[in-house]
Amino acid sequence: MSEFIASFRNGQRDPYHYGSALFVLLVSLVAYVRTVQPTVPYWDCGEFIACAHTLSVPHPPGTPLFMMLGRIFDLLPLGGELAYRVNLLSSVSSAFAVMFAYLITAWIISRWFRKVDSTYKRVTVYTGGIIGALFVAFSKTFWTNAVEAEVYGTSMLIMAVSIYLILKWSDHNTDRQGEKYLLLFSFLSTLALGVHMTSFLVVPIAFLYILIRNRDYLTSFPFWTAFLILCVIPISVTYYLVLAALWMTISALAHYWDHIRERWIYTLAIPAIAFLILVSAGYSWVPILLYCLTGWAIATLAVYRLVPGKKFWRLSFLISLLGLIGFSVQLYTPIRSMHDPVIDMNNPENWDKVQFFLERKQYGQENMITRMFERRGEWANQFGTHERMGFYGFFREQYSSIGTFMILLPLGLLGVFFTIRQRWRLGTFMFLILLAATVGLVLYMNFADGTNIDPRTGHGHLEVRDRDYFFTPGFMIFGMMIGLGVAAVMKIVMDMLYASGQSRVFRKTVLVVLCVSLLLPLTAFSSNFYQCDRSKNYLPFNYAKNILMSCRENAVLFTNGDNDTFPVWCLQYGYGIRPDVRVIVLSLFRTEWYIKQQRDKFDVPIEMSDLEIESLQPYLVNDSVYLESNQVTDNIIDNAMVYSDNPEMWPELPMRYKDFIKLAKERIQADTTLYFDPPIHFSTTVDPNGLKYNHQGMEASEVDAVIEGMVYNIHPRKVPWRINTEFTYDYFLNKFDAEGADDTTFYKDETALRLSENYWKIIAKLADEVYNQGAIEKAVEMNVRAVQIATDPVDAFRFLAKNLRLSNRIDQIYSYMDMFPHVSREGMMEISGRIFDVMLARDINNLRKSLRSHSVDQNLAMIKAAKRMVDKKHFRDYLDFLDKFLTEYPENEYGPSFVEKVNMYVLKYIPPAKKNSLDINFLRKKANVKPQVGEN
Repeated sequence: MSEFIASFRNGQRDPYHYGSALFVLLVSLVAYVRTVQPTVPYWDCGEFIACAHTLSVPHPPGTPLFMMLGRIFDLLPLGGELAYRVNLLSSVSSAFAVMFAYLITAWIISRWFRKVDSTYKRVTVYTGGIIGALFVAFSKTFWTNAVEAEVYGTSMLIMAVSIYLILKWSDHNTDRQGEKYLLLFSFLSTLALGVHMTSFLVVPIAFLYILIRNRDYLTSFPFWTAFLILCVIPISVTYYLVLAALWMTISALAHYWDHIRERWIYTLAIPAIAFLILVSAGYSWVPILLYCLTGWAIATLAVYRLVPGKKFWRLSFLISLLGLIGFSVQLYTPIRSMHDPVIDMNNPENWDKVQFFLERKQYGQENMITRMFERRGEWANQFGTHERMGFYGFFREQYSSIGTFMILLPLGLLGVFFTIRQRWRLGTFMFLILLAATVGLVLYMNFADGTNIDPRTGHGHLEVRDRDYFFTPGFMIFGMMIGLGVAAVMKIVMDMLYASGQSRVFRKTVLVVLCVSLLLPLTAFSSNFYQCDRSKNYLPFNYAKNILMSCRENAVLFTNGDNDTFPVWCLQYGYGIRPDVRVIVLSLFRTEWYIKQQRDKFDVPIEMSDLEIESLQPYLVNDSVYLESNQVTDNIIDNAMVYSDNPEMWPELPMRYKDFIKLAKERIQADTTLYFDPPIHFSTTVDPNGLKYNHQGMEASEVDAVIEGMVYNIHPRKVPWRINTEFTYDYFLNKFDAEGADDTTFYKDETALRLSENYWKIIAKLADEVYNQGAIEKAVEMNVRAVQIATDPVDAFRFLAKNLRLSNRIDQIYSYMDMFPHVSREGMMEISGRIFDVMLARDINNLRKSLRSHSVDQNLAMIKAAKRMVDKKHFRDYLDFLDKFLTEYPENEYGPSFVEKVNMYVLKYIPPAKKNSLDINFLRKKANVKPQVGEN
């Protein structure tokens, strides 16, 4: 440490350079900690947090390194909730990635000069590096990843370190110190796969850079082979492991040949014999081959150490060995799976299952390299601005507004091409990484745009969410390029001033003016702060809690996908909230392992043999596909036990539902207390294709789906209600937590907005059901609750206005408006007027139809209907409402149309005497209604 400090004093290290690196680290870290989500986010984050806390196995291909790091952050005394601490892993990783972005950018700029030996050169290096790093830090996607427990922050740190190691290698590409950077790069390349594969795209480009940077490597067969084997990983994990192990052995033999040539047969005999014994004992040959050969290689290294000479055989051996050691982080997956954690995706306990898991076979048998050649979307959509997946649409929104981006774009391109012009090898290296991380990923990921129609469903597949996070590497690299572009402008300007012989004072003045460009990243900060600030966002936590608290004890809960599953898992396994509920993801019921796991591990009543499970296939029923998930849910319902609160009626109970439905239907329908054990629930987010039983929708089948809070509770008989009024009323008014749903001070993305809107829409829908059951006061209370938590309270108010009108209480609407001072009164009155307008038309038409059904002439029916309407209290209250509305808001565009409808439907059909009893002068004035003949 003393030597490190001394290096600053003697000028070996530049304190301003390291100070700048520390500055961008602290600035980004403070920004991320200030905006990090305080609890569980939506999407995969909930699964990652739950798995990190319990050291479980998340979805393929797994993130073992992220799980272990997440567990470390979970245990650190950092304060806040469990989810907050795991979210901080991304914040810290991203901040260090920003620091390395500075080091990379500054290193590149410094190579434009023969020597950084003047103030202007140093300032150019610092300025370009800081600007590039802060554009990375505050780019929208990078910042979003930094405030939630996602893998991309950690992955970008490893990628940035990997690039920096290659740059440092180029400084020492002819000496042993350079080899150390290269070996560490090899280790990180495979270690990174324990987080995410995006950082691996640096590997083949780094390989090309090494070849053109040092010709000795270009002609080295051992080095070529070792790196090419490393590049096999995206094609096949199995091929990589076998080839790497064999090549490591060959390289070790070549490197240590002088030591072992007399006894190499005896040396290799030990791993060979061990391999044969273990394979013959029934173990899978691939992992046994790896263990035997890697163990032999490590033992040989320990005995003989590294020997002089044979540089490339030594490098080849160590690259292969360190690559395998880095890849060994994947051992977490089978080790933890064998301990049966609460989340054990794919149950990868043996080699075949691990291989299936790592190669993502659950999502299709073909690998990504093969899939990229079968286009899943149109080129224009994949590269353009198409919803959810168009690359350019994400790119132009990264760093600022679209207008400012049109300035930053040429700056970034200038940075690329200026670097190529100054140092063509270095510039080409960075350009190829940028190309691979943008155009290359568009081709590789091959996102679906919804234009390719699935013949089974008749629908086109569109990505379920914005896929911008896959392009994080490209956005990070281009952020650095913006810094390079600014530095290029500074260099060009200052070189011109030096060439023209300008005075020193003038040059310094210009340099100070150019340094104002340090404020440029503020455009990214100000543009993205609102969208990236998650510090108030508790929506996913509350959403998951609301689902769980809707469930009965020990229920089986069917969920639809990520956002009604992963946050729920986080609350169950991380926070200990309602762990009794057994959550079943319907989309996973297409996999054999998941069905068996639910049957054997969670005691879900599935009565299917392994052979029956393995034989499941979708089939057509009435031109509709009946999926594996539908078949398994049928089996669960069939084998759930039926109980009754009237045991004297049912001496044969309990019994399985498949036997119960064979009893007399009259007897079954006579008992409204029948229930399933375990209780069977479906989340209200489950679509109609999932909410089925016995080839039919629930409403047409023998069972019934009744809403209770945020779930459907399945009843073993038909019941005369669609909603459990007592439970739901108490739940939404006393237990339901909608904190933040109506808060407009923080940003809600598409997912958060949609699910937040669901709250009040569900409550409003349930209020209608409660109203139809005669519980008018309870319905109105629920309408009030809907307005209180609504993301669009004016729209929610229309349901309250409708129920007030149906209960002939229009005159009370003003007191209800006073309950919501934060909501636009004009908006509430306008939406109410529109509802009353529609209901007036409906009521008058119903009166006319009723009269016509009694053989009343059409014209006479219109007149009689109008006379009856005038006598109704709610019509007179509506006129009073219109009077107030037109008086308070005379410029509102809907006023004249309301008046016109009242005249058209009612007033023009009533006699003058009747009309005189109404105070309608305000109507005449607003609609310019002319008095009829005989009217005073």
